Amino acid sequence: MSNWAKFFKDDPPTIKEGEVDDVTAFATIEAWENSNFLCQNYILNGFSDALYKVYNVKKTAKELWISLDR
Repeated sequence: MSNWAKFFKDDPPTIKEGEVDDVTAFATIEAWENSNFLCQNYILNGFSDALYKVYNVKKTAKELWISLDR
């Protein structure tokens, strides 16, 4: 899970226009979204049904982590 620590700290990648080609930008964002989804659901999988219903509305692993930390 240590490889997923970046999803608890970092925001989604932003790519400025002209920085890279559209295919690279799309692939970068898609890869981040997929990994974030896996990370977030790895955490949610360990919750009871009641807690899952409360926390599954979080949009990113970072948002979920901050909410749990509180």
